[in-house]
Amino acid sequence: MRRLAVFVEEETGRRFLRPVVVEQEGDESFRRRLLEEFREDEQDLRTDGRLLQALGMIPPGTDVVEALRDLLGFGVVGFYDPESDELVVRGERDTPFVRSTIVHELVHALDDQWFDLDRSELDDLPDESAFGLSAVAEGHARTIEERWKRTLSPSERARLELEELSMPVPPEVFDVPPILVRLVLAPYELGERFVSEVASEPKCGVEDAFAVPPDTSAEVIDPQLWIDGFEPLKVPKPEAEGRVVDEGVFGELMLGYLLEGVTSQPREVASGWAGDWYVAWERGGETCVRIDFATDGSPRTLTAALGSWADQHPDATVQPRPGGLVRLTACG
Repeated sequence: MRRLAVFVEEETGRRFLRPVVVEQEGDESFRRRLLEEFREDEQDLRTDGRLLQALGMIPPGTDVVEALRDLLGFGVVGFYDPESDELVVRGERDTPFVRSTIVHELVHALDDQWFDLDRSELDDLPDESAFGLSAVAEGHARTIEERWKRTLSPSERARLELEELSMPVPPEVFDVPPILVRLVLAPYELGERFVSEVASEPKCGVEDAFAVPPDTSAEVIDPQLWIDGFEPLKVPKPEAEGRVVDEGVFGELMLGYLLEGVTSQPREVASGWAGDWYVAWERGGETCVRIDFATDGSPRTLTAALGSWADQHPDATVQPRPGGLVRLTACG
């Protein structure tokens, strides 16, 4: 532990302000503690699930909470809780894989002591600030973890990879909709690149990203936007046709996922995103969603791509709106 903590301090250039206690748990005990933390978000996740079903991104009747419980129970091997300062790792043996996990979570603990990762107020904002902070935190932890892995000998590295690959996969994990897997992984994969580009920028650094995290997924995808001070266009709330159950920013990340399968270049089309606002409401036993998108140029490309998507979804429409907006409405 002392060696790993010193490594994290040297790589980040910061000292721990107070000791961190690492708890190692067996599989069942770890899973129980992890899912206790997970329960706090269940209601919000069910609302997100209704939005994903309305857009046909997950199959009808999918229990998002249960699916994520299965996924996290298998895939998460360690967690740091900034509310309680608990750092818990799955695995009771001392192996390269366990040590790699500890390094990752120690970075979270150090960042929390310096920058405060417990910002529950971001979860209540209708933008993507919570995703932005998560991307910065996971990207930074993954960056330091990868540096630690490069210090291993070839045999230790092989042992780590073998242990990671040999984790038994419960059959229910294969039933988790792919979009949920991608959303869980997005802060890690996009965050690592974001942190790398920000760290190489002379006029800012990782500490600036923690102080003012990106509030759009567009900035996480293209870090130069955040560096340049990108501000999305303010899009008025579209009208709902029933009791509103959710509203906020849909974002470039989700738009890119939505367009996969209907255009050969979904990310290029989505990169024209300049702002949006969605509203979801109940209609009988189903949920409807309406999104008004703004683009940074001609809306024709986005209109065409969303039109191709709507052709595959009978209860969906795409309309041009005043001010160059593109409106998507879907129920399901």
